Amino acid sequence: MRGLISIAIRGSWKNLKRILFHSERVTSMEMRYRILSGQVTLPRTVNDPMCIGCGACARICPTKAITMIDLPEPIHLTEKYTKKQRPELDLEKCCFCFRCHDTCPIFKRYNRPSAIHPREVGDYYEDVSKLLGGG
Repeated sequence: MRGLISIAIRGSWKNLKRILFHSERVTSMEMRYRILSGQVTLPRTVNDPMCIGCGACARICPTKAITMIDLPEPIHLTEKYTKKQRPELDLEKCCFCFRCHDTCPIFKRYNRPSAIHPREVGDYYEDVSKLLGGG
């Protein structure tokens, strides 16, 4: 018990400057200003034109960070398939396991960049109806 207390005291003393004066911060003053002034934007996590709205990402998510949102107007992708929903990713709940990315049929079956990615989806575009064989 005495050893544990000794470790706690030494650790607190070593970090006292950082704890009291907030020194050695990782975020620069410029970045802090950009965050507080709203100049920093979150990454785009869903590539809507590439998403087929199947919901596989929402079903596989272990933290339920993905919810399927109904579209105002359904989008007919093929003769037999209509996109009725789109995923919305809550980054506060996301554990960045990338199961959503790996499960996406656009990535898994058609070997294209996934329509969902917790970090950034990028700007890839391809006509999904042609990819699915409907156009």
